[in-house]
Amino acid sequence: MNRLLAKTALGVLVMDLALKHLPLGAERVLIPGVLALSYARNTGVAFGLLSGKPVLSFGLAALLIAAGSWALTRLPLSRFESLCAGLILGGALGNLIDRVIYGAVHDYLRFLWIDFPVFNLADIAVTTGAVLLMSRLLFSGRKEAA
Repeated sequence: MNRLLAKTALGVLVMDLALKHLPLGAERVLIPGVLALSYARNTGVAFGLLSGKPVLSFGLAALLIAAGSWALTRLPLSRFESLCAGLILGGALGNLIDRVIYGAVHDYLRFLWIDFPVFNLADIAVTTGAVLLMSRLLFSGRKEAA
């Protein structure tokens, strides 16, 4: 695993865990009509899938992190790809640590303008890293050998 990937993953992990441990209390509006701090426990995976099945959620998350980490050690990654992979890995580890300690992921960000599940920084990092990495792979212009 390269340094940029590891530093990015560690940075996301530390920020995510720090934010999850801030006392939230009642819901607080950050941007009126747009975003609020709101506490939620998610025992499932993305969008509450597998909710109420914490062992299965944990096992699936751990398996995907292990497989992804194994693959990352074997691929030559550009700086951009390393950054994207670090976002994904750091976010995934942040949510996995929540599952290990609390049996659920702590979510705290809620859109006020749309009915959307509450989410956290780890979710943002995983999603952003995945979208950027997929965009890079789709639009990079690299040609595969036939």
